[in-house]
Amino acid sequence: MCSAGEPDSALRARVSPADILCTGPGKSTDELRTLVGLAIRAIICECESFDELARIDELSALAGRRTPVLRR
Repeated sequence: MCSAGEPDSALRARVSPADILCTGPGKSTDELRTLVGLAIRAIICECESFDELARIDELSALAGRRTPVLRR
């Protein structure tokens, strides 16, 4: 998945969050918060900066979980 609406579509289609991978650069903090909150399988970062990784780490800590990240 890449866009903000795709997680909702996948969940409505009964796809388990554990089977969802998110790709694409430049995710907003709100998009990352949603993905972390869903406990998806992994976020695949095409990071434009280390700030995006730091935001994922911070949001994961606030949610009390670890979010797998694959960096390309």
